[in-house]
Amino acid sequence: ADVEARRLMVATEEEEAGVHAAHAHKLQEECQIELNKALPALHDAVESLNTLKPADITLVKSMKNPPSVIKLVLSAVCVMLDIKPDKVKSSSGKMALDYWGPSKKLLG
Repeated sequence: ADVEARRLMVATEEEEAGVHAAHAHKLQEECQIELNKALPALHDAVESLNTLKPADITLVKSMKNPPSVIKLVLSAVCVMLDIKPDKVKSSSGKMALDYWGPSKKLLG
């Protein structure tokens, strides 16, 4: 009886492991699909980065009020690198977070 109980327990655990393995396999497939969608964008971004010249960085660094897309990209880089924003007064007089100052330091 003790041997039979152990066999039953092992069979139950094997069934549970099979369910978990199937779930893990499904998650792996979903992740691979998403990764396959993202990889072309990453490849394009890396190719674009490889076209940058030091003069391009100097130009961006010298801008007093860059286009919003440049500010957005550099803000994202600061967030990824855990660089804190400056606290500045906005045109409305309220305090706002601004990444442009830290972005210029980063470009330096």
